[in-house]
Amino acid sequence: MRRREFGVQQPLSIAVAQPRCTAYDVTANAVAHAEAVRAADARVVVFPEMSLTGYELDAVPVLPDDERLAPIVAACAETGALALIGAPVSGPRIGILAVGGDGARVAYGKVHLHGSEATPLCAGGTHRDRSGRVAAGARRLPRHGYP
Repeated sequence: MRRREFGVQQPLSIAVAQPRCTAYDVTANAVAHAEAVRAADARVVVFPEMSLTGYELDAVPVLPDDERLAPIVAACAETGALALIGAPVSGPRIGILAVGGDGARVAYGKVHLHGSEATPLCAGGTHRDRSGRVAAGARRLPRHGYP
């Protein structure tokens, strides 16, 4: 993990990654996500919506304590990164798992569903954390990407 040098905090580096995805295969996709975290050399790595299962609206929700997330947790622990990963979460909802070196948590549930999403899923407005922010190192990222 990058630390302050000479009293100045390093800039926040953010990467966007899109690894190959196998429909419904959380185990294989978690390994691909972990490889992407390691390759990104960033403090925050953002993945696409539903990237952990593929855009399969009937995929089983992935819980934050799911053992299949272990490769991503390990990659985040090694690199000091925070991974924001699209996955089906409890509800069921289209969500974002915030995965760090100490584990995972649901950071967001999609609020505005459209088209075929609205039938099998529910809106996630009540599934956000209280602040609407995700911690990244010593900084907190605003919910909408700006302070």
